[in-house]
Amino acid sequence: MRFFRAALAAFLVALPISAFSQGKPPYLIGAVLSLSGPVAPNGVPTKDGIEVAVAEINARGGINGRQIQLLFEDDQSKPDQAVILANKLIAQNQVHLLLGASFGSTTNAIASVVEKQGVIQLSPTAWTKPEFRVLPNTFYFLADFESVADRMLAFMTKDLNAKRVGMLRLSREYGQIGSESFQKLKGKYGVEVVREERGTDGDTDFTPQLTNIRAAKPDILVSWFANPAGAISVKNARQLGMTMPIMGPVSMATRPMISIGGPAAEGVILQSFIAADDPLPRQKHFVNLFNSKMGKLPEVFESIGYDMVNVAAIALGKVDGDRPDPAKLKDALESVRYDGAGVILRYSNTVHEPDPSSIVFVKVQKGKFVRAQQ
Repeated sequence: MRFFRAALAAFLVALPISAFSQGKPPYLIGAVLSLSGPVAPNGVPTKDGIEVAVAEINARGGINGRQIQLLFEDDQSKPDQAVILANKLIAQNQVHLLLGASFGSTTNAIASVVEKQGVIQLSPTAWTKPEFRVLPNTFYFLADFESVADRMLAFMTKDLNAKRVGMLRLSREYGQIGSESFQKLKGKYGVEVVREERGTDGDTDFTPQLTNIRAAKPDILVSWFANPAGAISVKNARQLGMTMPIMGPVSMATRPMISIGGPAAEGVILQSFIAADDPLPRQKHFVNLFNSKMGKLPEVFESIGYDMVNVAAIALGKVDGDRPDPAKLKDALESVRYDGAGVILRYSNTVHEPDPSSIVFVKVQKGKFVRAQQ
């Protein structure tokens, strides 16, 4: 695995354009991701998925005879850095399209750049504000918060017979939007949020907040965090004797839920797009490919990185040319019909987000992620 990573990095990132001079010039794809900082648990696996997809495409001859060259930048989980790096990739490196960023604030920051510069952005996130939902040049690869909340509420009421929700969530924007989506849709399912508490990415003990939630006697606990905080919250809940079902969003459907949560994670149900231990037929090729290259099973953000590159390749293949016209790339993307490793896409001129049917619920069972619904 280490050899593959090193070879991949050397070939895909450091390879000079002159190496392609005997054939058609390559397509330059820039990626602004959180490879450090609090959102690195999303950004690093996304990078892995991107690299595996590019290696696969280049190995079979590229896109209409053109190889893909990647240029990665680390925004350190900071929106202001994301803007600087996006401008650099567009103005200095003249990338043909941009991948990124790793969470809502950085994605929105980059969106302001690509919309002004007329460059296509494929984002491994969801829209966070209605005004960002259908930006001309921005295409999302995570389901929006309201679709996720709707599916979670349907699951908990129909499959778990739960009506009284206790919520522990991130205090930052990610948790706020999750809470707002639940509040907006709870009436549709006759659900009551009996207690809501907050925490931060860096918290290492949620016992006080969970004690307050326990006192409200919920039927179910919704923990809306990213790991490792999400896994810690699950562990604390079980330590307090909270035996009710626990659900969480896609940012908790990663291996730290199992490695940090330990036995407490057993039975936790998480929104995701892939259960690598129990993949859907459309996901098996990617799971096997990623495992063979990286020596481990992929998770949701690896699948999203892989899908972004493949969708970019579809659009670039339709447009072609040394300098693909962004307007034509946009049109090509809006005609995409794609059933991928993570997402199902039915883009159009009014839909720039995954189809809600992409959503898969997984549960932790004997140290593995398996599908909660067959």
